[in-house]
Amino acid sequence: MQTIGLCGGQFFDGTENAPIATDVLLEDGRIAAMGNGVGKEAEVQLDLRGRFFSAGWVDVHTHLFHRPGYLGLSAVPFSLQQGVTYVIDQGSAGADCFASFSQQILKPLPMGHKAFLNCSKIGIPLSSLDGPGELADRANLDEGALLSAYEAQKEEGEVIGLKIRLTPSVCPDNPLGALQTASRWAKDLHLPLEVHPNFAPISTEALLSCLKPGDIYTHTYHPSPVGILDEKGAVKDCVWRAREQGIFFDLAHGVSSLSFPVMEQAFAQGFYPDFISTDLHNGNFCGPVYSLAHTMTKCLAFGLSLPQIIHRVTAAPVHGFGLKDKVVAPSVGDWADFTVFHLENTPQTLSDGRGHTHTAQQQIVVDATFYHQQWYPTHP
Repeated sequence: MQTIGLCGGQFFDGTENAPIATDVLLEDGRIAAMGNGVGKEAEVQLDLRGRFFSAGWVDVHTHLFHRPGYLGLSAVPFSLQQGVTYVIDQGSAGADCFASFSQQILKPLPMGHKAFLNCSKIGIPLSSLDGPGELADRANLDEGALLSAYEAQKEEGEVIGLKIRLTPSVCPDNPLGALQTASRWAKDLHLPLEVHPNFAPISTEALLSCLKPGDIYTHTYHPSPVGILDEKGAVKDCVWRAREQGIFFDLAHGVSSLSFPVMEQAFAQGFYPDFISTDLHNGNFCGPVYSLAHTMTKCLAFGLSLPQIIHRVTAAPVHGFGLKDKVVAPSVGDWADFTVFHLENTPQTLSDGRGHTHTAQQQIVVDATFYHQQWYPTHP
């Protein structure tokens, strides 16, 4: 049995507390011991002095359906080799294609995963990046097809929620009606609903009134009338109330769904995201998103502390999404599931994808990912 020691690192436990110094002894991919000095017993000792580690990160908003006609990316180089050990696909597939998506993409993944089922039966087509989207034809909002697809996978439990996009190019007619339909389906199935609201011609209050505790408002810092800020830059009262009622707000960077001015104003008022995620797909992995670590760096640059950031990619998504197969507080006997990273004190110009830039003084850089019996170097 090969033993590996993670020695001298600072461990974040996901609680927003400062990190603590500890070693980890791994034996055949499982934790054999945790505590000061235990890593020195290993055959292979990795020096983590000057570095941090935490439970492997969770990206709650990704797109993984990398087949012709869809916009997904392979999860191994773009997530697992970037510190992410658990991914949630947000509605890439609908009822018509979920079975093939599951068989071809999800089941072979060497990492934790779940998916939200798109309320449109065709899922999110690649053509929607610059053309009509999945609800341009309202016949795609097919309850019978959705229920059949959900029931077919229910025993395996891959689907943990529903997703709907309301952007005018995606849902040009009666977006409020589409949202009300999706909300009813989610309530009937006892599932959370994630809503992509960007620039939908409805009020923020009307949108949020359709959501229940546990539902997710994604692309929190996008700039539009259905966004979280009023015309004076204050976080809207209905947004504060929604958070108090248990509705979650996800950052979900995306191509142009993050506005630095909106994020800066919201952060100044203490309105931080419940989850930090990428919305990573083949239209943004070369910029402005790049990776979850790069998105986390943007939060660091605008004032979130490192413990607050790590909480939002570990404990917060695990508890918020009910990920029972994901460990946040590792103990002896658990499979290895760690992200090793450091802060690099090198200034970097960041872009939000909407023409705004900001200079970060520090960057969050992933060194390696340990998942079960595998060690994954960072993908360049």
